[in-house]
Amino acid sequence: ELLALAAIPHSPLPHLPSRLRKRRPLAAAAAATVAVVAVGCCSGGGGGRDESPAGPRGAGSGVLGWSHRPGSFAEASGLSAYRRIPPCLCCASSSSPPPRDSSSRRAGRLIRKDARSVGHVSFLRGGEGDLDSAIHRIEGDALDVFLLKDGDIEVPLSRMFPTVGAAEWAEYAEIQPDSTARLSSGCALLRSKAGPGSTDGSPVPTNILLDTGLGVVDPPHWPVHDLRHLLLRAAGLEPADIDAVVHTHLHRDHTGWNVIQDLNGEVVPLFPNAKHYVQAKEWDFWSQSVEGRERTRFETHLEPLERLGMLSKVTGPHQIHPSVQLLPCEGHTPGHQMVRIVLKGADDSKKTKSAIWIGDAIHHVAQVSRPDWSPVFDWDPLEASKSRKKLMGALSEDDALLLSPHFPFPGIRKIARVNENKFTSSKQVDLQ
Repeated sequence: ELLALAAIPHSPLPHLPSRLRKRRPLAAAAAATVAVVAVGCCSGGGGGRDESPAGPRGAGSGVLGWSHRPGSFAEASGLSAYRRIPPCLCCASSSSPPPRDSSSRRAGRLIRKDARSVGHVSFLRGGEGDLDSAIHRIEGDALDVFLLKDGDIEVPLSRMFPTVGAAEWAEYAEIQPDSTARLSSGCALLRSKAGPGSTDGSPVPTNILLDTGLGVVDPPHWPVHDLRHLLLRAAGLEPADIDAVVHTHLHRDHTGWNVIQDLNGEVVPLFPNAKHYVQAKEWDFWSQSVEGRERTRFETHLEPLERLGMLSKVTGPHQIHPSVQLLPCEGHTPGHQMVRIVLKGADDSKKTKSAIWIGDAIHHVAQVSRPDWSPVFDWDPLEASKSRKKLMGALSEDDALLLSPHFPFPGIRKIARVNENKFTSSKQVDLQ
C-alpha cells in the first residue's frame, strides 16, 4: 500500500481510504526502498563516464572517452569521426547516477538506496511554494506559455567545453563565476485560448507540451519537481489533457516524462491522448543503431509511442497550430528542431511578437556572444555553430523572445546583434 501511495501525485486524495491518507508521511520513506533505474546514458555501468583526466585507454576515444564503437550508426552511415554519437548533457554532469542493475532495469524500476533518495522522493511531493518558483507564465493573444522547471544539472566547464580555456571564461565571470555550469532543466506548456470546436460547437483549448524534461523512469538525473504537479498547478491540467508533445530532439533530458510506471509496475505513456512530433531524421538516427537505442532508452521512452500510433514524424518546417511552427535547427543532433510561437498579432503582421523555444541549440548564456563555442554534446559542431548564428540573427531581427530550457530559470532572453558574428543578450521576463 505504501509503495502504491508513493506513486500517486501529490494532491488532495479524498478518494483514498482514510487509513492511507493518514499514512502519506510514510510514503516518501517507503518509496526510497523502491528500486528505480537511474543510470548514465552514454555507455555501460558507472554512467558511461571516465573520471580520469587522461580519459580511457584505447584507440578511437573522443574528448571524454566516447569511443567510436563498431556497429554504431556513425560507422554504418559513413559519417566522419566527429559525427559519431557524442555524449549528451545527461551523462556529462558532475552528479554520478547509481550503478546499473540489469535485473532491476528489466523490471523498469529505480535503484536508489542512499540517503539522498529520500530527499528526492520528498521533493517530488513538494509544497505549493516550491512549485510556484518553478512556473513562469507569458500571456499571449492566442495562447499562453508556461515555462516549467523540473530540475537542475551541474556540469564542469572542462567537460562541457573542453576546448575553451579558463582565460576565455574570465570574460564571463558575472554569469559564470566558477568552474561549474549550472543548467536548468524543464519544458514548456502552450495553452491555446481557443482551439478546435467541440461536438456542441463551443471552443476548447489546445494544450501543447514542448519537450518533457527528466522524468522518473530511468531518469538521467533526479527531477526536483513532478511534471504532473507542475501542469496541475500552472494550468489545472492532467496528463490526459495534453493534445500534442513536441520533441526538439531525443536526448533523455528532453524525453524523460514521456512515460511513467503505473501501479502494476508497467511502463506506460504519460500523455495518452497526445500526438508526439519529432523530425524524421532525428528518429531515424537514434533508432537505427544499438548504441543510439541504448542511449535514448528507446524501448521504454520512444518505441511505445510508435507502437501505439502516438508518433508523428515530420520533415522540415511543420505547422501544428496556427501560432506554433516547428523549424529545423540541426547540429546539436541530426534532426534537432526549434519551435516558433506567435504570441501577439497575426503571423504576417509587422507588429507580431513571437518567441522561439530553442531546445539545445544553445546551452550556456556565454554562447550568445560566442556562437563558435560548441559543447561536447553537439553532434556536428560546425553545423551547430551555423545554426546558432542563424537563430540569433532571426531572434534579433524579429525582436523575439528566446526561451531556453537550460538557461537560468525562467530562461527568457532578448538578443541584440553586435556585429556579423557576435550577439548580446539581456534578461527578460515577459513581452514588452
